[in-house]
Amino acid sequence: MRQKCFAAEHEKQFQHKYMQLKKQCTLSRFATYEEYIEWFIKRYGVYQDYVATFIFLLKDLGFPQTTCTIRENIEDEQRKHLKKGFDEVVLMDPSVRMREIDRMSGQRFEEFLTWLYAKIGFGVWKTKKGADQGADLILHRHTRIAVQAKRQKKKTGNKAVQEVNSARSYYQCTDAWVVTSNYFTKNAIELARYCNVKLVDRDRLNDMISRARF
Repeated sequence: MRQKCFAAEHEKQFQHKYMQLKKQCTLSRFATYEEYIEWFIKRYGVYQDYVATFIFLLKDLGFPQTTCTIRENIEDEQRKHLKKGFDEVVLMDPSVRMREIDRMSGQRFEEFLTWLYAKIGFGVWKTKKGADQGADLILHRHTRIAVQAKRQKKKTGNKAVQEVNSARSYYQCTDAWVVTSNYFTKNAIELARYCNVKLVDRDRLNDMISRARF
């Protein structure tokens, strides 16, 4: 009974998003497939919960591209959209670079990580703001990975590990990561080892950014 209620609610949300997208596209009167993709990224950014609905809409509109091709095209446009000056951050001296990251807001840090992981070859989608269920980003390449981003002045504790571990199941991911601009508490490190959650601290993040310099 509970599963039926969940499925019914999920279908209701899907239909609402579908009609919303369809109405907006109809009013905009796009002429080409590329215009639809560009509009979607500018309007909805990289939020995962709208992507499947948008792909469904494009196929309903008669575009011949496969689901896989549409998703790849969205990701290509996403990479262009996410540039936002982050290339300059990568080229900074490592110590200056991290000070620049320390000045970012939490949302800006999420955008930076989205850009960074896209740059090194991942497909990246942001989860719904305010209802992310413990993950800010979903990465996919060979596997699906739930990621929680923590841009904060204090060390990251157990809560982030617990939340992303739960998000792994919710988003049907095989892996779970926490990425922080700081470091992790001893308890968080122990819990992550027990839960098999990957931790990316300040030093590892800086190394990863340096390797993205191409």
